[in-house]
Amino acid sequence: MSFPKPLSGLTILDFSVLLPGPFCTAILASYGAEVIKIEPPGMGDMARVYNAEMFAMLNRGKKSVVLDLKTAAAQEKVLALAASAHGVVESLRPGVMDRLGVGYEALRAVNPALVYCALSGFGQDGPYRDRAGHDLDFLALGGFFSVPIQLDGPLARPRVHLADQLGGLNAAMAMSMALVEAQRSGQGRLVDAAIFDAVANWSLLALLASDKAGASAPADHKHVLADMDIYRTADGRALTLGTMEDKFWQALVPVLAPDGGPLADPALATRRGRDADKHRLSALLKARFAEKTRAEWEALIAPLDTCWGVVYEGDEMLADPHLQARGLVGNDAR
Repeated sequence: MSFPKPLSGLTILDFSVLLPGPFCTAILASYGAEVIKIEPPGMGDMARVYNAEMFAMLNRGKKSVVLDLKTAAAQEKVLALAASAHGVVESLRPGVMDRLGVGYEALRAVNPALVYCALSGFGQDGPYRDRAGHDLDFLALGGFFSVPIQLDGPLARPRVHLADQLGGLNAAMAMSMALVEAQRSGQGRLVDAAIFDAVANWSLLALLASDKAGASAPADHKHVLADMDIYRTADGRALTLGTMEDKFWQALVPVLAPDGGPLADPALATRRGRDADKHRLSALLKARFAEKTRAEWEALIAPLDTCWGVVYEGDEMLADPHLQARGLVGNDAR
């Protein structure tokens, strides 16, 4: 299947390092943009050492230029590159690029149509503007851990760099739209992309949709459901359940309660009934799923039209038939 390349012919100068900025420009490159990665001398992007595999995935297909931005010669080179470029992405703290003489105003002076994306932790203004941070810090301050999603779920960090990737994704979307506008109007702009903002927008959607203002107990939040959770099986593995709609719950009941019993209670057949008895339902499901292994449950549930999934461990996901059919990884991914 051919992939659309709407950004073909556009050049992006990428001054970013580690994950958020390179993830942003990797998305732009996948849509056809030519990305020129500008790295400092010596180590370059520290991701080369920190995680060489991640660096390779995020920067494949990009061109690379080594420039010491503290020197006048390098600054002149950046101005020359910016004159014919269409966009810039940088991930330094606010004001750093300005002090180096290659900030937004300096580059706009040589190219008014340039779109300049300043991707930072907390944005270009506000009390946290100059504060340092990494993925986990942005999740905490952005309210991610304030959103309950399980009745008794432990406080734990996500298994991926969620804030970093979300910030990079938001920056790529904003950058793409600004590039389209610049192509039409001939006028560029400064795109202020903050990782904190990206996380907060997602968190607030759930927090403000709660049944009760300031609700603290997980059960008080309408999106916390006993039948949308992670359950351990007899062999210590796990599976997910997502029977939000009544039809999916009702399709599962004959397997959960083939001989009747509490899980076949008609009161649980409706969303309203399951929500009214969240804690009892959670306890019943924990006990039931602990009776069989993950493989046994998979064999029973797979034929049903319901919402569920096995929780992969290690590199099990690489063998998933749907992952392979969608062509998301190469044959040598292992």
